[in-house]
Amino acid sequence: MTVELPAGLVDTGETAVVAALRELQEETGYVGTVASCSQPLGTSPGLTDETCKLVVVDVDLDAPCNQKPQQVGAFANNYCSIS
Repeated sequence: MTVELPAGLVDTGETAVVAALRELQEETGYVGTVASCSQPLGTSPGLTDETCKLVVVDVDLDAPCNQKPQQVGAFANNYCSIS
């Protein structure tokens, strides 16, 4: 089994935190609140200067908006559920 975290690029004018919340909703349909955000992490030190930030998000599964999450945008219907 492979577990993939929601991820994406930070759009112009966005912070990593705002981008993480947007990507979470686009890719999973869930709405959450940010618990923490890491400092920039090197993805391939010595090979590239590319970095990423890990944003931890709390999702209240009892909240009405998270009862029946729906993917939005280009990602809708691109994933299968695991039973």
